[in-house]
Amino acid sequence: MSLFEDSRYQWRETYFVVFPRSRRPDHRSTTELLQRLAGDYEVTNQRLDAQGRIESFTLISTANAAAMDVCYLAGPDVTEQIEQFIREISGQPLAAPDQQRVDELRNCDARFEIFHFQRCELTVSAEDDNEEWLDPTALFDVMRILSDACGGIGMDPQSGTFVG
Repeated sequence: MSLFEDSRYQWRETYFVVFPRSRRPDHRSTTELLQRLAGDYEVTNQRLDAQGRIESFTLISTANAAAMDVCYLAGPDVTEQIEQFIREISGQPLAAPDQQRVDELRNCDARFEIFHFQRCELTVSAEDDNEEWLDPTALFDVMRILSDACGGIGMDPQSGTFVG
């Protein structure tokens, strides 16, 4: 079950880790990755393809009152969004590390989508909900681990910036 279907959680933001499809974690790497994540998070709803590679999974971090649905996507839609991102960011002055990332993006055709949720039961009221700050620690930890696993680049598609 997706966290979108769980009334205890409210979606807050979506981040990407983009990478070349050829670097998608294999069965052994996927097992190591999920075990590494399981040290700090409850890993549930694991879905793997026939080769044992990640299709999707859910992470719950009770310490951070956060949870994430992580899904793998590849193909033309991903490539088109990356090309659009490159067009948008290329018109801006970029620091050397960000220019290198833009160059690396040109080889990317896959991504992990990370849907970040906040546990709703911890909010005082619906009015305070919009002003409450969500600790991004769990999200950034997961993005780093996923990026390491596939040699990927973290992105915030809402702001059009790189993460990490």
